[in-house]
Amino acid sequence: MSADGELRQGQLLTTFGPGSMVDLPKVSVIVGGLEQWRFPNGRKERIHEERLEAKLAALLGRPDVALYAPPTSDDDALAPGSCGITVFRFPRWFLGQVETTYRDAAGRDYRARPLVRFDELIGGRYEDDNRKKHDVVPVRFVRTCKKGHIDDIDWRVFARAVRGARLWLDEAGSGNDFAEIFVRDASTGARRRLADAKAVGAGGVGGLGYCSGAMPWLGSGQAVDCKLPAILLIRSATNAYFAQTLAVVSIPDPQERLRKAVDRVYDVFLKECDGAENIAYERKKAAVRSALEGISDDAVWAEVSRRKAGLSPLLKSIKQAEIETFLAQPSSGGDETPESDFFARTRVLGELPPVLRGKLDRVVLVHRLREVVAQVGFTRLEAVQADINGDLSIGAERAPIAGEATWLPATENRGEGVFLSFAPAEVTRWVQRAQGRGTQLATGFSHWLGSKNLDATTPWLGLPYVMLHSLSHLLITAVSLECGYAAS
Repeated sequence: MSADGELRQGQLLTTFGPGSMVDLPKVSVIVGGLEQWRFPNGRKERIHEERLEAKLAALLGRPDVALYAPPTSDDDALAPGSCGITVFRFPRWFLGQVETTYRDAAGRDYRARPLVRFDELIGGRYEDDNRKKHDVVPVRFVRTCKKGHIDDIDWRVFARAVRGARLWLDEAGSGNDFAEIFVRDASTGARRRLADAKAVGAGGVGGLGYCSGAMPWLGSGQAVDCKLPAILLIRSATNAYFAQTLAVVSIPDPQERLRKAVDRVYDVFLKECDGAENIAYERKKAAVRSALEGISDDAVWAEVSRRKAGLSPLLKSIKQAEIETFLAQPSSGGDETPESDFFARTRVLGELPPVLRGKLDRVVLVHRLREVVAQVGFTRLEAVQADINGDLSIGAERAPIAGEATWLPATENRGEGVFLSFAPAEVTRWVQRAQGRGTQLATGFSHWLGSKNLDATTPWLGLPYVMLHSLSHLLITAVSLECGYAAS
């Protein structure tokens, strides 16, 4: 289907990524996968961040992964529809905006509206028995599974209605209690409570049966064989979509200038080179000569050959590499070029207030920062976050954002901030005082694992993590109130 709308690039990696559902003024749609993204004149904007690319390649079991920014264009000369993202109509069942009252055998009144499929509409509207047409709205309920597949509910099958019967949705109260919502076969008067869709029967299968394996965001008819129980989902609920992303901070390294220079000309000029002599030949071109000025052919070839071999220069976890960089910042001097992606300096502490004295051993002012965020997939029902080291689990169950992900969407964020390092001895003393609370939290974590049927051997992160994480949120709130920044 065709629909116009605008979103920020960052929103396409979080709230409105491939497979998410979006309410438009007259219809609900599901955002298409990467094959449905159209770039201006077919050209993508490459985002280079080697640490992130290496992590994603290892995560996906691929030799390499390219990152590109979502499509965007301010060029009014482009043909309509030549740039943007295709969305698909979903769900395909609607409620006619004509209200009647249905009174059950007990004398209770219900708000009743006709429930119709898209192909039963006439000109996109519902036609009643008097040939009068009415507007429609998408039905609120769909079915999903723990693998993120999603599909319409076959309402006739659910209602056990006769073939071709007209259906009505009867609602009492506020419409939020599934026990007060019924699907009714108009020809027989038979009704089935929506709460039956959530009831779990033999083998853990509820009233919606098994998942169809449908993936409508990848195109019409896209589905896989799935034997998981289907789960009722309110399409606008907060658990309908969780983008799974991985982010890194661009940190300096000794080879940063070389890599940035090669970044500028690698795809177009250097990718097919097979020796230093080819580098010298390509250097005759103005764009290559300008990018590689001051760098030897041997150094450039070493960098090109490393990329072609798929070798990563960094093997540390994401957070370990970043924290080492923050802790290593000098108090003054060093390379202070304003155009660098990362610029931070350690502040001389001087005389701290008594409440902080001895507790902080370092404060780093981060004047310039670049973060690159890439989306790997998404989940429904429950979020799967990066671990304490900033890495995603290889075994995590995620829904795909493309039929075959040959590249991943990414965005760049730039900003500033503060990095605090606490004296280890003070953290240890605090932990000793909080042992009772730590035992309670550890017990609660164990119960939570059991309630979610998760691996019982999953380690609890411990009291130092709880303290630092909680304090971080308090500091974010304090900075937001003090400076006027949004907490996000």
